[in-house]
Amino acid sequence: MTETAAPEASEDRRAIASWCLYDWAASAYNTLVLTFIYSTYFTQSFASNPDAGTALWSRGVSTSAVIVALLSPLLGALADRGGRRRRYLALAAFTCIAFTVALTFVRPGQSHAALTALTVFVIANVAFEVAFVFYNSFLPDLVSEEKIGRLSGYGWGIGYIGGLVAMVLALVGFVRPETPWFGITTEDGFNIRATNLLVAAWFLLFSLPMLLFVKEKAGTARAGPPG
Repeated sequence: MTETAAPEASEDRRAIASWCLYDWAASAYNTLVLTFIYSTYFTQSFASNPDAGTALWSRGVSTSAVIVALLSPLLGALADRGGRRRRYLALAAFTCIAFTVALTFVRPGQSHAALTALTVFVIANVAFEVAFVFYNSFLPDLVSEEKIGRLSGYGWGIGYIGGLVAMVLALVGFVRPETPWFGITTEDGFNIRATNLLVAAWFLLFSLPMLLFVKEKAGTARAGPPG
């Protein structure tokens, strides 16, 4: 009995660590794109003045929040049903990653640049929030009900640290140096936009354990239509 119990405990710990690591992965987007570097770049570069840029960015954030709110009943039903949550999580996460990459190549001087950048951002942000709905739905699969709050707190803490580490790398490698890493040019602020490539690579790399090692337990889905 002890020989079979040990692998199960090991698998559980690996799944829990992988779940927490997803928060580390996703926090790069939250920190660099949504909150600090790209949002600041957008407000200062895509409008006639920073105030107008801030208003535009706020509309983009609000629009994505409304879309997620409208999708919430459907997302909740899908999360409750189970069986395909990991597939939905992967689809949403990869959509966010792909559109974050696309943000890199929207230049302020382009025609309809602000509208294009905001449209790409809204899609990325909606996908980011949708992914977290499915991500959080795995909590009951990993720990007992009384431990859900503790594990959620661990994930948040690890994510907070991950966001800070990603921020330091972005500042040191892309934003601050006269010659950014990988020979990236500073012309037209491309080095600032290229931090989105760092976000995408970070998000992709560190989300893989979640997608590979966190399994959906049989019997966690609701039977019948969602109530």
